[in-house]
Amino acid sequence: MIDAIAGALGSILTIIYQLIPSLGFAIIALTVIINLLVFPLTLRQTRSMRASAELQPQIKRIQAEHKEDKQRQQEELMALYKDKGVHPLGGCLPSLVQLPVWYGLFRLLRSFSDAGGEMTRFVNGSLADAIAAGQTRFWGMDLTEVPSQIIPNDIVGGIPYLLLIVAIVATGFYSQRLQMAKRGGNQKDADASSQAQQIQAILKYMPLMFGVIGFTLPAGVSLYIASGQLVRMGGQEVIDLMEGPDPRGAAAANGKSADAGPIPEPTEIVEAKVKKPQGSKKKQNRRRRK
Repeated sequence: MIDAIAGALGSILTIIYQLIPSLGFAIIALTVIINLLVFPLTLRQTRSMRASAELQPQIKRIQAEHKEDKQRQQEELMALYKDKGVHPLGGCLPSLVQLPVWYGLFRLLRSFSDAGGEMTRFVNGSLADAIAAGQTRFWGMDLTEVPSQIIPNDIVGGIPYLLLIVAIVATGFYSQRLQMAKRGGNQKDADASSQAQQIQAILKYMPLMFGVIGFTLPAGVSLYIASGQLVRMGGQEVIDLMEGPDPRGAAAANGKSADAGPIPEPTEIVEAKVKKPQGSKKKQNRRRRK
């Protein structure tokens, strides 16, 4: 199956390379194409997450009613999600779809080291000729090389590879921060099932995981991942234009919680604590007169 994916990616890259004779830019163009293909899934994911945010009051009620029975709690939550057409793990779907592409691209780039043999199974034409001539460099990197094999032996030559790894981590965390701001800062998502919380915890540290994995992958795969994160950020802006801003973020901006009404100002809380009930002074004065 991986070879089939590698073959499909190789055919697309061959076509792109005829228009853009640069392996690096061809990979970036491939990234854009793949993300356009999975855009409907991303749009569906966003709609699902926003719909699940509206279920927060019902989720909290179920958690309170079945606090001591976790199994019943999970059953009720799953029934609620099913009834409303919301999938609690829908946020991972676009990333899971990308996994076969990463494996296929890894397989494709590894085949480039055998320019006269295995590579010809996946690419041909001008791209095959360029690879055979060693024209696989982009921004100071050989896109077929693995950073973990370059950096220890050539620190200066490994700087572009290291910067690419940093770009993967930085764009990943920036994307998460941007999405958190749109959802209303520190508000918790409505996906309160234990499965959803575990997935969200994994996704939180995904940029670091990609950074570590990037050391063991050909630089071309890391270029695909880094550029893909930038493309997805742009795609999210398009979704916001299509669907409107995230209601959770809008509620937070207006000083409201998604399910608890207006958020009191700190000064109001302090005044409420120190303010004495009316009539207390009159009672004290009566006691003194007596």
